[in-house]
Amino acid sequence: MVRDWWHTPSSLFYKKKFMRMEEINDNHIKEVAQKTEGFSAREIEKFVINCHDIAFSQDNPILTVEILYEALDKAVAQHNQRKQWERHE
Repeated sequence: MVRDWWHTPSSLFYKKKFMRMEEINDNHIKEVAQKTEGFSAREIEKFVINCHDIAFSQDNPILTVEILYEALDKAVAQHNQRKQWERHE
């Protein structure tokens, strides 16, 4: 507990929340890896942050399969849009 306060002093003043994952297994992770093939590091980072933000917007932060695929669909759409813009330049 003291270690948490040392690394994140704001947890002294604000209740610290932890995110859990439910129902996500290796097959889901492999599918995400396949669908993000060719993504830049920035695009992958944005995808992970989006998953985090969606989960933490709930009272009980849980990363579910639905949230994972919602964020993945958005990331794939953004990637495809960027690729389309690059072709037209």
